[in-house]
This record gives sequence, structure tokens and C-alpha cells, in this order.
Amino acid sequence: MFMKSFRRVIIAAVLIFSFPIWSFASNGGPTITINGSKLNLTGVIQNGQLLVPLEELIQALGGSYIWDPVVKTATISIPGLSWPPGSDLKDSCTIEVTKITEGISLLILTGEVKNTSPYQLTSITVYGKLLDEKGEELTRSFTYKLIPAQLLPGETGSFEIIFWDYNKYKDSNARYAVYVQGFSTEVN
Repeated sequence: MFMKSFRRVIIAAVLIFSFPIWSFASNGGPTITINGSKLNLTGVIQNGQLLVPLEELIQALGGSYIWDPVVKTATISIPGLSWPPGSDLKDSCTIEVTKITEGISLLILTGEVKNTSPYQLTSITVYGKLLDEKGEELTRSFTYKLIPAQLLPGETGSFEIIFWDYNKYKDSNARYAVYVQGFSTEVN
């Protein structure tokens, strides 16, 4: 008698907890739109996250998908997509650190950035990172003074980066890295 009651409770629990997924899937699931186009995918929401079959998503994006269950590997190809992101970008600036000022609690990097591209660079920000021995990022900072904030082809600007939290990392053999981020526009 106990086993029959126990089985009924288990079956009822499975039905109760499964009902929302069944009813959700039966009414069409969530709407997914990419670049303004509604996709017809069979997604569900579980634990607050949208789950969609990877194969359907890749095919909706115009790509191909191959699953190898033996080695548990998905091979994905999407036309026109370079991976990793940004791997198709070319360097458009040179950076030179001309002065390093080390204080008790801060580090200041001063230098020049030159636009080596044929485009005007706008909204430029020079970033600095402090890295540990393995190259892992410890902290990051950005330009406090960039003059000018836009560079025509061949122009040079000056920058200053201040690491305010340098005192946390100065005893850990930290090294710095500097990079530029901005937008390019054609020069008429």
C-alpha cells in the first residue's frame, strides 16, 4: 500500500513540475528576433534562462552545424563571421610610452598614439592594463588626457593613463600593456 501511494506522489510531482514546460512549448514558446527578423525556434525558459537548440539557432543564422557525439564536439560555420571577434581588424595606430612615473600609490604612463590608417579615428580612448606574470589582467585604467580626441591619418596625439590602485600590484612584478580603441571614418 505504501509503495502505491509513493508512486502516485512521484507521478503527481512529475506531472505538476512538467506541466509548465509542456504548456509553454505547446503555445509556441518564446519569440526570438535577430536583427529585426523573427525566428521560428523551439526555445524554452528554464531557471530564468532562454534555452534554444544550437543547431536550429545556427541554421537560422545561415550557418551549418555538425555534432560529433563521440568526442562531444560541435563544429559551427557561419558565413561572413570572423572568429575570434575582431580577428579581421588591422592595427590602425602605433603607441609609444614616453614616460613612466611611479609613485607610492599610483603609476602614470605618458605617451603618444599615431594614426597609421587612411581613416580619421574618432572617440579614441587609450587603455592600460596591469598584468601578472601569466599575462592575466590585474586591473585596467583608461586615458585621462588625450589630445586631440580625434586623429586624422598620420596625426599624433598624446595620452596619460593613471593607475590609481597601483599600490595593490606594485610588489607582484606587474607589467603594463597599452591599447587604443576608437572608431574610424573615411576622410573626404
